[in-house]
Amino acid sequence: MRKILQLNNVVEVEVLQKIQDDFSEVTGFAAITVDYRGKPFTKHSGCSKYCSIIRYRNESKDLCEKCDSRAGLEASRTGEPYIYMCHSGFIDFAAPIIVNGQYLGSIMGGQVVCADSHPEVTTIIDETIDIEEDVELIEAYTQIPIVPFKKIEAAAHLMFNIANKIAQKGFVNVIQKELHEQSLQLIQSRNSEANLETALKAAELKTLQSQINRQFLIQTLNIVGNLSFIEKAPQTEEATFVFIDVVKFLISNIGKEVTIEKELNYINNYLALQKIRLGEKFSYEILVAENTKELMIPSMMIQPIVENAIVHGIETKPGDGFVKVHIQIKDDFFEITVEDNGIGMSEHVIEGILQSPNDEHNLKLNLKVLKQRLIERYSNKARLYIRSKEGSGTAVTIALPLFKWT
Repeated sequence: MRKILQLNNVVEVEVLQKIQDDFSEVTGFAAITVDYRGKPFTKHSGCSKYCSIIRYRNESKDLCEKCDSRAGLEASRTGEPYIYMCHSGFIDFAAPIIVNGQYLGSIMGGQVVCADSHPEVTTIIDETIDIEEDVELIEAYTQIPIVPFKKIEAAAHLMFNIANKIAQKGFVNVIQKELHEQSLQLIQSRNSEANLETALKAAELKTLQSQINRQFLIQTLNIVGNLSFIEKAPQTEEATFVFIDVVKFLISNIGKEVTIEKELNYINNYLALQKIRLGEKFSYEILVAENTKELMIPSMMIQPIVENAIVHGIETKPGDGFVKVHIQIKDDFFEITVEDNGIGMSEHVIEGILQSPNDEHNLKLNLKVLKQRLIERYSNKARLYIRSKEGSGTAVTIALPLFKWT
């Protein structure tokens, strides 16, 4: 696509003004440069007294502007200097400035009287002004230079060649600048691509390292489990292989959604490890309705509640501890309830957990994170209930909207 140029893109106005002033001083011609719309780009150089007067009179300035406009259009059409006679009978020229096939403006020069007859030079407009009784204009008219046509023609071509050489050089500079900027952008783009490629390789290595670390962990645990079997340590063997299943679940499903059945297999393994740790004083039960097993749930949604039941409910109470996980469909929700026979909580503590996200008990029981996950995943559709009595245990229920999976 060809770039749209303006005169000020390729020529500095100060440079053109200096050339124009020197030209006027040497030749006695007046000159001004206009853009493609006919608007002045430079100031007038050597403007005659006569033209200075009529260009500022209301009855004649429109005629001057009309001559300039038509001459510029004709020069742009031919692509050559256009010599013509203005409405006052003076010889003027329009030297077009054309770059890359685009007309950018013209140098308008002249304000002279031709010393010899040239029929091919025609009046550009038919309208004229009457100065017979205008003493000021008559006096100014006598000061207009009388110049041979060849000199007028040479002056027009001189300014045409100079202005277009300068403009063409300016255009080349514009192109070179754009190419330089494009080269810099290309270099930056390639550097960015190189940095991205390096980052991707680093990420690939990190992923590979992570996979190796996971495999190494599982392989090591398998070795421990097999050694336990060989050395006839059944409890260690059982704990090791249960822990392997826990690790596999965490590695494979973190940040994903899983079925209730899969999540409960993980919870069962987690509780089995707690059973090994706590011994006979701890027991647990998992009850799940058959019609809920294929429902989906964010992984690790139940485990924090189960962990709270054990750590903050069972471990701190004397005697035996019991945890029950129960899942069922109720109305438009499926409910996940974790119940324990631990130390329980007061109504005041429960109120703080449900209403104050930064309550110390909330932070301590990891319920702040759980509540945030519920909001992010289910907006305001999910619900959290806590029933508890000091000394008798706690039941925490999360109710998730059933329509998500129907």
